[in-house]
Amino acid sequence: MSRTAIHVLPDFTPSSNPDLHALLNTFRTHHLIPSALSRHQQQLIYRTKYAAQLALDPIFATLPNGEEVRLQHIDARKECPSKWSVIRDGIALARTEADWRNLMGVLEGMKDVGAGLREGWCEKWTNAAFRAGYPDVALLALRRVETTGLSLRMARVLYATFLGIRGSAQDEQGRWGDAERVGRAARRAEVVAEMMEHPGHCGRRHAGIEDPRASPFVIGTVAEMVALRARLAGDADGKEREKVRVYAGRLVASLEANRAQLDDTSLYECDAAWDTERYRQQWLPVWHALDECQKLLGDQGMPNAAFAKTAKEQITRNLEAAEAYITEMDVDPESFVGPKTPEWMAR
Repeated sequence: MSRTAIHVLPDFTPSSNPDLHALLNTFRTHHLIPSALSRHQQQLIYRTKYAAQLALDPIFATLPNGEEVRLQHIDARKECPSKWSVIRDGIALARTEADWRNLMGVLEGMKDVGAGLREGWCEKWTNAAFRAGYPDVALLALRRVETTGLSLRMARVLYATFLGIRGSAQDEQGRWGDAERVGRAARRAEVVAEMMEHPGHCGRRHAGIEDPRASPFVIGTVAEMVALRARLAGDADGKEREKVRVYAGRLVASLEANRAQLDDTSLYECDAAWDTERYRQQWLPVWHALDECQKLLGDQGMPNAAFAKTAKEQITRNLEAAEAYITEMDVDPESFVGPKTPEWMAR
C-alpha cells in the first residue's frame, strides 16, 4: 500500500476475494480520488450535464501523488457506497492479514479526506481485527494514529484494544495456560501502554485521575498480563517479579485514587445489559490482576497489601452483583462482544 506526504490515496494490494477487491476499488475511485481533485474537476465528474462530454472527450487529471487518472462521471447518489458500509462490508469480507492491512488503508484514506471517522466505526474495526486474529495489524493501525485516526483517546477504542489483548491471551475455552500466547499478549499490553504517551493518543501531559492511562482498567489489564507471564514462564532471575511489583503498585495507587468507583453501584445497575457487561469486562482484569499479583508477591511483597485485599473483596462483591443483574435481565451472554470468559472466580 503506497502512502504519500500529500495524500494517502492507498493503492490496495490484491485481496483474497473478488468482492473485497471490488469494494476497495470502488472506495478508491468514488471517494478517495475525487477528494484529491480540484473543485472544477469535481464539478466535471459529479454534474450530470458533463457526463456525455467526459464520455466522448476524455479529460485526464494528475493527482497530488503524480498518478494520472481519467475523469469519469459519478452519480454520487447511486454509485457511491456510504463510508460506514465500506468499513462494515470490508470487515465481513476480510480473510487474510493482507486484507486487514488494506482495511487499515481504508481508515487512512478516510482520515485523509476528512471523512469524520466516528468512534463507533473505529471500535467496530478494532474489535473485528482482534476477533479475526490479527492483533498486530490493530496495533500497527494504532501506531499510525496520525494517518489512521485510530486513537486510544477514544474511550471505546481503548476498551476494544485492551479487551482484544486480553482475549488474545486466552485459548478458545477462555483458559490462560499457554505461556507463549500470554507472553505475546503481555508484550502487546506493554506496547499499547507506552503508545498512550503519544500526542495522538493521550499526549505527554501529566496523567491525572481522569486520564485513561491512570484508570484501573488499563493498569489492571497490563498488570494482569505481566503477572500471568511471570507465573507461566517462570522467573529465575526475578526481573519479571520486580516488574509485577511495579505494576501492582500502580494498580493499587489507581484504586486508591478511584475509591468512589468501588462503592458506586450505579456503575453496573444499568438500564442496558450491555452497559453492565461492559462494567464487568472492565473490572474482571482488575480483580484477576490483584489475585495474580497477590499470589506471586505474597503479603510481604504486595504493595499496600491490606488495601489491595480490601479492594479485591469489594470488586468481588461488585462483580457478583453485576453477574446477578445480567442474569435477572435474561440476556444471552453470547450476544456480548469480547473474549470468552470462564467462571471468573474459578482458579
